[in-house]
Parts: sequence; C-alpha cells; structure tokens
Amino acid sequence: SWEKQKDIKNVMLFLQGYGVSTAYAAKIYREYGKESIEKVKGNPYRLADDIWGIGFKTADSIASKMGYEKNDLRRCKSGIIYTLNQLANEGHVYAEEEQLIKAALELLEADEAPIREALANMVQSEDLKVEGEAIYLPPFYFAEVGTTNRLLTLLRESEKDLFANEMDVKALSKETGIEYDEVQLQAIEEAIRSKVMVLTGGPGTGKTTTTQGIIAALKHMGLRILLAAPTGRAAKRMSEATGMEAKTIHRLLEFNPKDGYKRNDENPLEGDALIVDECSMIDIILMNNLMKAI
Repeated sequence: SWEKQKDIKNVMLFLQGYGVSTAYAAKIYREYGKESIEKVKGNPYRLADDIWGIGFKTADSIASKMGYEKNDLRRCKSGIIYTLNQLANEGHVYAEEEQLIKAALELLEADEAPIREALANMVQSEDLKVEGEAIYLPPFYFAEVGTTNRLLTLLRESEKDLFANEMDVKALSKETGIEYDEVQLQAIEEAIRSKVMVLTGGPGTGKTTTTQGIIAALKHMGLRILLAAPTGRAAKRMSEATGMEAKTIHRLLEFNPKDGYKRNDENPLEGDALIVDECSMIDIILMNNLMKAI
C-alpha cells in the first residue's frame, strides 16, 4: 500500500543517514516494520542481536554516528557479548572475568567501571551464566552442562547385558587377518566392555586398525553399529577405512534448517554402538545435540 511504501522510504532515508546500506535497511524494516526508526534510535546495539549479518562493529558505527558515548552501558553489554562470541570462535566456551574485562577494554576503548557494571547487570539478569570463575553465553553453558550430564549418565549405567555375548578378543586376529599388538587388543576389549571410550593417539599409531578391530568385535556380537564424523571429508575417509557407511553428524541426526535435529532425546538414534571419528573437531553445541540422541 501507499502508506507502507511511505514507511519503507522513511526508514530507508533515516538509516542511510547513518551509513546503513539499502540491503541492511530492508532487513531492518522486515524485522521491525514501522517501528524501525524508534527501535534503532532506542538501542542501535539490538541490531547485532536481531539482524542476521549485522555484527557489533556495524551496530557500533551506527550508534557512534547517533552520538552514543563510549561508556554507554548498552554499548558495553553488546561489546561483552561480541567478545565472548569471538572467544568462542577461537574455541573457548567461557572466559574468566579478568580475561573478559581485558578483552572488552581493548575492543571498546571505554572505561573499566561501566564495563564491570554492564557485566554485573548481565549476570544479574542471566543474560550470562556464571559457574565459579567461568562466564558463559547461555547456549554454551547449557550445551556444556548437557553434554557432561549425558556422559555421566552413560558412564554410571552398568556395563550390562548389551555386551553379554562377549567374544574372545584374541580370536579376533584369526577372524580379521590382522595381528593386533597388546595395546590394541586392550583398546578393543575396553571398547566392547565400556559404555563410553575415547581412543586417542598420534598419526600412524594404529587408531584405524584398532577401530577396524572394534567394529569386527561388535559385528561378531551381532550389534548394530553407527559410524559418524563431523565433516563430509572425515566421514568419507571413515567409510573407506571401514567399508561401512559413515555419515556426517548432521546427517546422522537428520538435521534440517527448518526443524533442527530430528534425532534427539525424544527420538533417539537406532543402533547399539556409535563410533565417531575426529571428535576434537566437534563444537560443544553439536556435541550436546549428538549426546541427546544417544
């Protein structure tokens, strides 16, 4: 309608005055509608949370043109979230307070007092989670706690009937035609006895051979085995090494962008044993979703 066109035009002109591109202005209008001007004026930093593609730096540049001060609490809060996200990109799921303050000071070039005040407010309102010295963004906190609890539950479950028809691991060499050394045999035995096992070792230490032995032992016991890896390339390598289909974790969990993970605590994976390669590449959010489906 003409009225709507007028609204869009006003929003575009207003935002372009602060250096916002037409593409982002259109996204902002789609999100906020005719309240766009009011909302952006009220807190330009909300753009970093609400609009895909607009990060803290873009929001900060808009805010600065609107006359926001460096020490504004809204700016400090947004900067703290940005800092924690940057640390997450480097592989840290949390930061300790002094490390976080130091990084936020560098980013914001603000005074320390408002940064500490903003941090205290965010902890109070549970926009951040704190455990001991660690400060988390909530998604990482819940993913870490969820993963831990699920692992502990699995470890506490008795080493039970699933593996009752245990095979003689020594006889495995005859069946597979592979000679295993003492440590490999120990690992295979541990794998068929335990609910959870981590197999680790540098390149060329025999992880693949050991994994093949574990698969042979589990097959001998008549168990259904699922294989997965975090990336397509790792899954392909795993398939080639084992002669069985390995899926990416996303495909295993039947992920789609619209509905998320179809395999979860209410619809768990169907199988008796799961072997995941390259576990160190899995981020905590994906790991939590995987653990939910086991």
